[in-house]
Amino acid sequence: MIFLSMANLRTTFHCLLAGIAVLWLAIIAPAQSAPDAGWPYYGNDPGGTRYSAARQIDRTNVTGLQLAWTYRTGAMQPESKLSRKAAFEATPILVDNKLLLSTPYNVVIALDPRTGAKLWAAYRARRRDRKALS
Repeated sequence: MIFLSMANLRTTFHCLLAGIAVLWLAIIAPAQSAPDAGWPYYGNDPGGTRYSAARQIDRTNVTGLQLAWTYRTGAMQPESKLSRKAAFEATPILVDNKLLLSTPYNVVIALDPRTGAKLWAAYRARRRDRKALS
């Protein structure tokens, strides 16, 4: 039977915590995006850390930011019973210099990130809609 003093137990616990921290950093570090790598996942990386190595915006210039453009998907129009119950917020991803977002009605839209101009839109029928068509 092994008996540990409180001091040994505390040291063992601290070593264990340090080991877990090092392992966590080793796993997360490779997932960080390189500067200007886009924002290819929800949360920027597979772990959703929301970390960006970009340095264009910082504490000294963030207050000077201005709205560049807006885009309206039309997803909540025309007004109906469904649209009155629904809310729409999208978290776009940036891939291949296209800002991609999806609407609650199965439409994926690609926008030019510099201008907000629509590049393309694609509709995917829901399963029950496809089943009804076949």
